[in-house]
Amino acid sequence: ATTPNDDSLAPQHLLPAAADDSMMGRRRRQQQQLAVSSSASTRQWIRSSRQNITRKMFSRFSRDTVYEENTGGSITDVKFGTHAHTKDKIIYGVTDTKEFHCAVYDTGTKERKVLQGHTDAVEEVHITARNYITGSHDTNINVYDLNSDLQWQFKEHTDKVLSMSMHFSKPLFASAAYQSDKLWLCNYHYRVSTSLSLPLAKPTVAAGAMRFGNERYSETLVVGTQDEAKKGNIAICCIDRAEARLIDSVPTDLPVQCVTCPPACSPLSGKFVFTCSEEKLYFYDTLYQSSSKKITTVAVSSQNIIRLPNKSVVGHNIHDTSFSPNGILLQSCGEDNTVVVHDVRRFDRPLFVLEHEYMSGVHGVACQWSSDSRFLVSGADDCTIR
Repeated sequence: ATTPNDDSLAPQHLLPAAADDSMMGRRRRQQQQLAVSSSASTRQWIRSSRQNITRKMFSRFSRDTVYEENTGGSITDVKFGTHAHTKDKIIYGVTDTKEFHCAVYDTGTKERKVLQGHTDAVEEVHITARNYITGSHDTNINVYDLNSDLQWQFKEHTDKVLSMSMHFSKPLFASAAYQSDKLWLCNYHYRVSTSLSLPLAKPTVAAGAMRFGNERYSETLVVGTQDEAKKGNIAICCIDRAEARLIDSVPTDLPVQCVTCPPACSPLSGKFVFTCSEEKLYFYDTLYQSSSKKITTVAVSSQNIIRLPNKSVVGHNIHDTSFSPNGILLQSCGEDNTVVVHDVRRFDRPLFVLEHEYMSGVHGVACQWSSDSRFLVSGADDCTIR
């Protein structure tokens, strides 16, 4: 016999609330566990497939060559415009030809304008908000307006100009010539300049081996050099009122070939990247402490890169590199005339490869990103711009 308080035989809908909560609680916990498991697997899937998504997206872009030109000479440097009114412009320098030494191509109008004024090969080219600026083996740096008219020539160098860098926000460039212990800082709007001496014997700053920092480090100038003994050096300088103060100097076993700085939005912000013509990237950490490393390295082996068969005799010895404006991608230009694009969060597997014919030349390949990170423009010893 059951007492009135015995609810073992009571209908389910008449059970006390506590018992009902207990049964529903088990169901809720089961549903929550399934939801948590599903959420965790979703997060894991996103993490594991992020590189694959990026790879597929940029591989699709890499198959489409939207512009190609044979210039008749080896390409020394090539760059996109980075401002809204110059983003359709491509400027490039040429050597080994007497027809012209630098030109600007408009991807919108499909027109090319030759920049007149140089008498020898142009090693460095830049596009600012108001000007085209070019550095040449004729020892001059020319400043043009955006109509391609020559406005001014900087003539302080006594040997061929090899390297230049533009300040992030100021009308200021730094420049260096072959085997000169002087760096020049020039305000090209006011046409005033000052020089800085390097504490090295006849140093040479390779093309691209000088770089101002991003908006957070815009007053920092990093210079990579080589001396007569074929040893290298990285100098970190602070630029203050057109004067430079040496902050740090790090020797390297091999000559420094290029220096670049990631944008402030990049996961690598706060680091400068430089190369020494090896299958390796060097990272100089400006925020290092005594407990951390000042310089770290990442290997970029050509064994992980699918290349043309005739490139097996040469490695992907990096002599130029740059970051995409979104800070996620980095391209490395090798001695093998190959451009390799990496995700900066994972360097062990390249995203895709762009190739020029290997010509055994001295200039290799030059490459630069568009302002929206969607396009790459490259030029090489095969006299081709893509």
